[in-house]
Amino acid sequence: AQGAAEPVSIEGWHANKAVTLIRGKKGTEVRLTVKRADGSTKVIPIVRDVVLNEATYAQSAVINDPSGLKIGYLRLPVFYADFKDEGGRSSADDVKKELAKLTAEGVKGIVFDLRENGGGSLRDAVDMAGLFIPSGPVVQVHDSRGTTSVLNDRDPRVQYDGPLVVLVNKHSASASEILAAAIQDYKRGLIIGTPTTYGKGTVQRIVDLDEMVPTGLNTFKPLGSLKFTMQKFYRITGSSTQFKGVASDIVLPDVASDLDEGEQHANYALKWDEIKSATYRPWDAQPNYAKLEAKSKARVAANPSFQQLTAIVQSLRKRQTKTIIPLQLAKFQTRRHLLQEEAEKYEALQATAKPLT
Repeated sequence: AQGAAEPVSIEGWHANKAVTLIRGKKGTEVRLTVKRADGSTKVIPIVRDVVLNEATYAQSAVINDPSGLKIGYLRLPVFYADFKDEGGRSSADDVKKELAKLTAEGVKGIVFDLRENGGGSLRDAVDMAGLFIPSGPVVQVHDSRGTTSVLNDRDPRVQYDGPLVVLVNKHSASASEILAAAIQDYKRGLIIGTPTTYGKGTVQRIVDLDEMVPTGLNTFKPLGSLKFTMQKFYRITGSSTQFKGVASDIVLPDVASDLDEGEQHANYALKWDEIKSATYRPWDAQPNYAKLEAKSKARVAANPSFQQLTAIVQSLRKRQTKTIIPLQLAKFQTRRHLLQEEAEKYEALQATAKPLT
């Protein structure tokens, strides 16, 4: 209910629709009527206020390695920005602050986690790349008119110049891929995760057709909307991030590895292509990729948790090839029981992960 007004039943509503009634102007009251399992009801009055979900912003932590080394962990769930210029937060500024914190803690390396990050502000992705490299090109943008523009980091200062790892998975897309590609092309750090990222290297625009026709055609409204691709992203090497995504330098077992997700599995997706390379200078202290990959493979092979995760991934891969489901009750129940066992194994494996503090 809106204040003292009559309450509205939201039974059967989708959560997104119900939230529209709960949100409102700061300082106003909304009353939630909750029905308990015993049939009784309780009214919960809430005075609306601004709610900040810190989990949606950049966060960092220090991991104390058993060897005594301090490793910085930095997670960015999305490339957020103040698009309306209303004094909001910038993901590039927040990451810069988190890097300063980790540097002050004396970390000897940083793991930058972009897993599940679907993208966001392109400008922030460019500025963020500049925190790890001197000035230079970060990404090329090619539009429908055939014009290519290069987005540069113009700040010669480097916020962090130590060892760097960028974690990605199949759901790392768009701005995440631009940042990961820049780090990889400059040979500034290691990209670790699933074999490839999502492969979203295009920019779309949605046009409301109702706004495009003269008032004399109002009787034909609503006409709907038109979504079209207007730009395409290219790495500084000239290779597109579209379709292929960014290939990891070191691949780790991941349950998402074999999911049929990404541009490669989308209908009518634009294919990969390339343009002329931009002029850039790779990082001087480049990682020893071959040595690090060999050590990673040895650790994965010897780690019980990775062995179990690899077995789960192989089981999922095998299940994808089976398209026949038994309809006989006994066989169907046996199959469901096996699937439940696999799910419980994965949950148990997830539970063994130590939380970051």
